Amino acid sequence: MAKKETQQRVLVIKNFKNIGVSKMDSDYNLSDKPEELVLNTSYTGDHHGGLVTIIGENNTGKSNVNRALAKFMFGNAKAFDENDIPNFSNYEACEPDLSFVLRDYTQAAAAANNGGGGGQNMSLAL
Repeated sequence: MAKKETQQRVLVIKNFKNIGVSKMDSDYNLSDKPEELVLNTSYTGDHHGGLVTIIGENNTGKSNVNRALAKFMFGNAKAFDENDIPNFSNYEACEPDLSFVLRDYTQAAAAANNGGGGGQNMSLAL
């Protein structure tokens, strides 16, 4: 049986406008994790995930996700201006962070992780 290869591209957003807002201080909650947007999951031989659809209610951050994606893909993901920083009380010192993670899931990687369906992460930040 041929091994099935799967890759997943993920944009990780933290403290960008109203997305993934948390701060590292004495009250930091470890359950506050950055937001992850799965851009696609593709399978070798087939091309799945060529289209990303963002659906949500008004004022939930859809445009901010698009801005984060555009900043990462077409701009400098580490050069932020004052409009990118969360505008919430007590969060003024939060630094935005955008990163791209490529997760490679294969049967071999899953077997290496005790058959738990895990994968290998490769992170890229501009």
